[in-house]
Amino acid sequence: MSVRVAFPFFRHSYHIYHAAPTAFELSFLDKDIQVIFYSAYNDTFELLNEISLKYPGNNVKIIQLEQLPMFRYFNFKNRPFPNRRK
Repeated sequence: MSVRVAFPFFRHSYHIYHAAPTAFELSFLDKDIQVIFYSAYNDTFELLNEISLKYPGNNVKIIQLEQLPMFRYFNFKNRPFPNRRK
């Protein structure tokens, strides 16, 4: 039986530095453990791929999610993530 473990990264990239090393090491424990990263933004996606190079032979899938159309089209101030107040 395969076990899936997901790590969502929806906002700030500094969370990656805490969770990604643990997740990469987890992927080495057993081939039945499937680790998946979900990234909502380009900067976190690129950082995950960069850190992935430090763990050759890892079994981690990195999936980039699409941004919500509302945020993509109505982001007049060009913010990297939606406003927290909403």
